[in-house]
Amino acid sequence: MISRREKVCYGFGDVANNGMFTFVSAYMMYYCTDVAGLGMAQVSLILFLGNVSNAITSPVMGLLIDRVKFRNGCCRPFIMIGMAPACILLAALFQVPGGRSFSAVLIGILYFVFNIAYSFMNVPYSTLLNVISGDERERISLNLYKNVGANVSGILVTACTLALVNFFHRFFANGYSGIAILYAVSFFICALLSVLGTKERVKKSKGRKSLSLPELIKTDTPWVILCMVQFLALMCNAVRSQGSIYYAKYYLGRESINSVLLTITPLMCLMMAFFLPTIERWIGLKRVVICGDALNFVTMLFTWMAGKNIIIIVILHIFSSIGWAMATGMTFVILAETVDYAEYKTGERPQGICTALLAFIQKVGIGIAGYICPIILKAGGYVANRDASERTLLSIRMLYLGFPMVLMVAMITLMSFYRLDRIYPEIKKAELANKGKRL
Repeated sequence: MISRREKVCYGFGDVANNGMFTFVSAYMMYYCTDVAGLGMAQVSLILFLGNVSNAITSPVMGLLIDRVKFRNGCCRPFIMIGMAPACILLAALFQVPGGRSFSAVLIGILYFVFNIAYSFMNVPYSTLLNVISGDERERISLNLYKNVGANVSGILVTACTLALVNFFHRFFANGYSGIAILYAVSFFICALLSVLGTKERVKKSKGRKSLSLPELIKTDTPWVILCMVQFLALMCNAVRSQGSIYYAKYYLGRESINSVLLTITPLMCLMMAFFLPTIERWIGLKRVVICGDALNFVTMLFTWMAGKNIIIIVILHIFSSIGWAMATGMTFVILAETVDYAEYKTGERPQGICTALLAFIQKVGIGIAGYICPIILKAGGYVANRDASERTLLSIRMLYLGFPMVLMVAMITLMSFYRLDRIYPEIKKAELANKGKRL
């Protein structure tokens, strides 16, 4: 049995990881356009190249996790290596003065390197669930604490950022400089607690170091489906996160609603984290994901129809966030099962490369979103801090609702082909039988 103390420490890791991700994904684009004063073409290129650097680094991290041996584990040492540089770069990223000729270049370089450092934290942490325990129920319990940590940080970041920006504006050239430093210190402490408070128990399989990518794709169809679904899910999340502040400021005419909308999502995800294990036992992992995506689609459709009725929009966003929690809250439990499936089929346990390539696909989705979002706004004639035309408002609505709805339909379609939930009990029986033979 894994102690509650260790589960809490494990959850602190996603306070750091998701806190960084939420802050950067929600406010980086807005900081570049409306604070640093960069053009849409510059912002699009910065976001795309930065996320591509993250995506490229992720498979490298997976290979290192599977092949490099440390005395105290295969994941936690890499988190220790990456957490200080990632936090320092997070703080530096929001210190660049606006309106200077070198601002775009400097932000681009910092964002590029930050994403590399973030991979050293995020990929090993995402793999950690596989090696803390091999028991399915323990993984689901650990995932609960992971979800709680992720969503607590998401709530704090989305609820407090704009208020703290106004507070820190008294002491810094722009308020984002101060809040970035505060977040960087806080996330470093949380990552340190996670590394020191957890233990890796599942050993690497003996034999070959890892499966090749063609072997993995050929033998682990459930993992391939998970990767495709997560590619679309992270693209959808990035598009909505980046479009949220524009939707609130220009379409709804109340910028403060952005904090409400962004805070509702992690708040509902936090609440649902306690119910997901029970829902999973009732209907299974596959149906949890499909039902969540379907709920998200329906609520976004009704939000489009609601126009500028803020009360209805907020209520619908609550249900949309519940759908998002169901669709994504069990991702790393599903990932662990696809790793078990690969081991069942091949005798090798490619936990590092499976996690890293999933992260690669996710980051490509985020990177494409970072490139697409400014293009959609530019197509609508968006100009920062100007009254929005009807064409601009339509582009903002497409960014926040229209494009994500298309992605939701694609996710539901892909997930319908997932079959591992039917045969997973056989895999666990085979695993127990093998253990009995070794004893």
